Amino acid sequence: MSRNTKYEAKKKAEGLKKVTVWIPNEREVEFQLLAAACCDYRHLSFDTLRDTLSGKFVSLERL
Repeated sequence: MSRNTKYEAKKKAEGLKKVTVWIPNEREVEFQLLAAACCDYRHLSFDTLRDTLSGKFVSLERL
């Protein structure tokens, strides 16, 4: 078993799933912070976004 296969098996055992997502370059850090927070604090959820043009909050459920 390769080192990467062991790593992925460990993460899978922790209840995590590997996914690939294409995101805008300028949002990379925000996505990484969001993913890390969701992994570290499983009780957190995200359903509201802030529009960078208007500053208003937008619900994911209404998109």
